[in-house]
Amino acid sequence: FSWRKSRLSRAEWPELLRMSARKFTAGSAQGDGKVSLSTTFTDLDITQISGAFRVKFVQMYQSELAASALVSPSDVVIHSILAGSVVVDTSVNFYSATAKRDAFRVLVDESPTTILAKMEPIYGKVFFSVTMEAEM
Repeated sequence: FSWRKSRLSRAEWPELLRMSARKFTAGSAQGDGKVSLSTTFTDLDITQISGAFRVKFVQMYQSELAASALVSPSDVVIHSILAGSVVVDTSVNFYSATAKRDAFRVLVDESPTTILAKMEPIYGKVFFSVTMEAEM
C-alpha cells in the first residue's frame, strides 16, 4: 500500500489516519514544536503545478493551513511538492505556542476534512499523513 498512489474516498480518510503510524515527541522546555504533514491532492497531477497555477496553489495552501493552525502563513513551510497525484510535504511551526500546536493536532486527528475545506472544491480530494515533532 502506498499513501502517495492511493485514491481514497472522503469516508476512508478518518480510518486510514487512525491506522497510520504517528510519532509524537513532547516539546522542549520552551514548548517549541511543529506538526509535519504530507498532504496528497488525489485529483491533481504534478504537471498542473507550474507557473501561475503553482503560485496560487501554494498561496492558498499556506493561507488555509495557517488559518486552521492559528499561525501566520509564513509559519507554514512547504518542503517539497512531489508526484503521486500531488504530494505537499509541509511543516507548521508553532515555536512556543504549544496550546495552538496541540489544538491543531486534535483538529487534524478528528476533523481533517475541515482543514483545507476551501481548497477541496477547487483542487479535489485531500488526504493527510501526519507526524508531530519537537524542535530540540
